[in-house]
Amino acid sequence: MTKTLFAENNASVHSDNAANYKELFSKQLLKQPYVVKNIPLLQKNGKEIYFYNIAKDKFIILNFFATWIPESKYQLKSLNALQEKLAMMKNDQIKIINIAQEFAKTAEYFAVEKIKLDLYIDANGLLMQSLGINMPSAVVILNKNKEVLGKYINTYDWNEDSILEFIQGLSQ
Repeated sequence: MTKTLFAENNASVHSDNAANYKELFSKQLLKQPYVVKNIPLLQKNGKEIYFYNIAKDKFIILNFFATWIPESKYQLKSLNALQEKLAMMKNDQIKIINIAQEFAKTAEYFAVEKIKLDLYIDANGLLMQSLGINMPSAVVILNKNKEVLGKYINTYDWNEDSILEFIQGLSQ
C-alpha cells in the first residue's frame, strides 16, 4: 500500500514503505536542541498565558496553523487523529498544541471539523519568529524541558503508525 509521506503546494511524496517516516523525521532532528523563549500567547478566553505554563512537564507537538492554507488543514486533521490515538492509548505525556494568528476563523474551523486540540493565539507572530518559522504549515517538537528537538516545515500525515513510534521514542 502506498502512503503519503508529505504534501506541499498540492504535490505529494509517496512511498511504499511507511518506515520511511521514521528515517525522514530522524534526519530532521536538530543536532543541538535549544530552549524556546517563554513568549506570551492568548487563550480562547482572551487571557494571556506564557508558553512555559502550557502543558508543563509534557512532550509537545506544536502545530502552526492557518485556515487559508489547504496543506495546513490536512496536517491539522492528521494531528487531531494522532491525539485521539494517544488518548485511546491513555498516553497523557504527549500534548499537541495549535498556534494560530487569528482566533475567530480558526475557532470556527475547529468547531466545524470537530478538532479537539488545544488552541492558542500568537497574534504578533513572536513564537513563530523565535522559532525561525516564516509561515504555517509547520510543526515543532519540544521535549519536557521546552527544548526544540526538530522542526518540520512540510505537511505530513501525523496519524501514521511510524510517526507515533518515532514520537514515543523521543518522548521517553
